[in-house]
Amino acid sequence: MKSIEIQSRPCGFFSNFRTVLGLLHTCEIGGHKPSVRFELGEACYRDPVKMGHCNWWNYYFEPINQDPRLKKLQKLTPDYKYEIRLTKVKITRKEGHNLIKKHIILRKDITQSINKFYAAHMTKCKVIGVHVRGTDSYLWLKKNREKSFYNINKVIKQLKTTYGKYDNCKIFVASDQHQYVQKIRKYFGSDKILITDSVRSRTRSNVHNDDKISGYQKGLGALTDCILLSKCDYLVLSRSNLSKVALYYNPKVQHEYLKWRA
Repeated sequence: MKSIEIQSRPCGFFSNFRTVLGLLHTCEIGGHKPSVRFELGEACYRDPVKMGHCNWWNYYFEPINQDPRLKKLQKLTPDYKYEIRLTKVKITRKEGHNLIKKHIILRKDITQSINKFYAAHMTKCKVIGVHVRGTDSYLWLKKNREKSFYNINKVIKQLKTTYGKYDNCKIFVASDQHQYVQKIRKYFGSDKILITDSVRSRTRSNVHNDDKISGYQKGLGALTDCILLSKCDYLVLSRSNLSKVALYYNPKVQHEYLKWRA
């Protein structure tokens, strides 16, 4: 059997993750073996000091087919089109979930850490998960870039409406923007807010291109937040790759998208 190998590109963790999903989907349709080799070229998550000079995908997941005996049918280095467009077929939440379940296996130490947080903080009450994408998300817009940050007061208003539907409820906050987390915590109170120690920015510069931060820690924080979001009872989401993958991890969780920009 021949394989198709995919390599990483200098973009966010879940942009690369969704590219891998596209590879997996392509291989299943064509009857090929997928291979993920994220070690060549520029990579935001390489961490040779902490994790060694190896495939950075394997920092977080069990290897996906690196058998050197397989003949490579094709090597793919994706451009800035996202994963799904490798197949020109939109992957449904259920299909994405099944691909993850079959191929993308978390390392045991990461699974244990996530399960420990979940058991300690998220099992005795309802939890609303919110993901607010900040930093360089303004670059996605063709106009009004100077007004592209979410108006956090309006985000809080939307979140308050959802929060009011539940008794004994907490809010899990995932964001790459420090100020967003602080505003939400100040409004609802620290005792109602759950956060991890993920790396966050205080500016409009994204986290994943900051070479002063451990590559491994950048990826670990994003991955942890994503999977914990998927374990929440209800989600309020930015339109982002991280949010999309959370919905793949849990295809049944109900959600709504944030409605407000500044």
